[in-house]
Amino acid sequence: MEKIFSKLKESKAHSSQYQSYMINVINVIISMVQDYGLELSVLTKTATDYIDLLDKIKDTGGFREWLLEASINIAHRIREDRVTTSKKVLDEAKNYIEENYADIELSLEKLCKYLHVSVARFSTNFKKEMGISYVNFLTNLRLQKAVELLKTYIIAEKVGYADQNYFSYVFKKKYGVSPSKYRQQG
Repeated sequence: MEKIFSKLKESKAHSSQYQSYMINVINVIISMVQDYGLELSVLTKTATDYIDLLDKIKDTGGFREWLLEASINIAHRIREDRVTTSKKVLDEAKNYIEENYADIELSLEKLCKYLHVSVARFSTNFKKEMGISYVNFLTNLRLQKAVELLKTYIIAEKVGYADQNYFSYVFKKKYGVSPSKYRQQG
C-alpha cells in the first residue's frame, strides 16, 4: 500500500486524476467485498461514512488511513468466515463419515467430492482441527463400531441365536472357550 501512495506522490498527478484513481480503488474494494459476500459495513462504521470518504479523497493521509483500516477489516472478516466455513465443512464431514463408515469405498477423495472441497486443503484442516488424520479417524471409528458389534448378545442376534446364553454355550462347545475369552485371546 505504501508503494501505491509513494508512486502517486511521485507522479505529481493533478488532483482530479488523483481523485479519479481513488474512486477506482474504492470501487475495486467494494466489488471485492461483494464478491466475498461480506456486508459493505465492513468498510465503514456507518453508512454516512461513504460521503465523508469522498471528502477524504482530497486528503492523501485520510484516504491512506481509511484504506489501511478497510483492508484490515476485510482481511479479518474473511479469516472469520473461513474459520466458520471450515468448521461447518468439518461438522458435515464428521456426520458423513459417521453415516457411511461401513462403506468399503469411503476414501478421502470420495468424502471431499461429496463436500465439494479440495483434498489437500481438507486433509490439512481435518488434521489441524481433529488432531488426527482422516485415515486414522476413520480407522478408529470403524474399530470402535467393531467393538460395539463384538458384544455377545449382538453377535448372537447377528448369527441367528435369540438367546445369548445358548449362543455362548454352542460357541464354547465348538471352540473350547467363551466368546469373550476368544476375543481376549484373538
